[in-house]
Amino acid sequence: MFSKAVDGLPDALSNEIMQRWYSVTVQKKVDNTLLWQVLIGFVVILFFFLLRLRSIRKFNQVLKEKNVELERISQTDHLTGLYNRLKTDEVIKSEVARSGRYGGTFSVMLFDIDFFKKINDTRGHQVGDQILIQISHLIKNNLRNTDILGRWGGEEFMIVTPELDVKNAGHLAEKLRLLIENHIFPEQIRVTASFGVAEYQMGNSPDALLKRADKLLYDAKSAGRNQVKIH
Repeated sequence: MFSKAVDGLPDALSNEIMQRWYSVTVQKKVDNTLLWQVLIGFVVILFFFLLRLRSIRKFNQVLKEKNVELERISQTDHLTGLYNRLKTDEVIKSEVARSGRYGGTFSVMLFDIDFFKKINDTRGHQVGDQILIQISHLIKNNLRNTDILGRWGGEEFMIVTPELDVKNAGHLAEKLRLLIENHIFPEQIRVTASFGVAEYQMGNSPDALLKRADKLLYDAKSAGRNQVKIH
């Protein structure tokens, strides 16, 4: 009966009813769950990457500072803070190479504190160390910015004076000798120093130059100490 009633409906009404009850409405819904999961994962990875990058940069900075400190330690004398013998020797070799290439000149002076062993034996090594430190400061404060002062060993020091011939280097050595002689050191101690000054000559090796300076220092000490000998 129901089917017969439906069949008896006009076609337009029948079609309208059929479309109303059997039509399918497709609703498109985007699932963003995966997108959010991927985005959150990316943010987490980025965070840890930046954290790691910051850590690496901090480590590299510390490593750089440590390398600079190690280099400084390897080049300086632990007591006076001056260049040690190794570094001073490098400076002399560099000046020899520069002067040989460009035709310039420079001088080296070796000076030695007179009777320093006696000070250590009678006043103690701590007093002797203080004298070495004060002499280092005294000499360094009276050199040009381009001059290099190093501790050559024990109570012996080396000064490299770029672009200074032996005559002017000799005048500088005499000035420094007087500064040491007139300075009052710890416990009212006065000391003197002997100087040997040699100028680079074309074709000189570093060893030959140092040998001449050392010979002149020996001559100054043999002649009575507290004086300057130049080539």
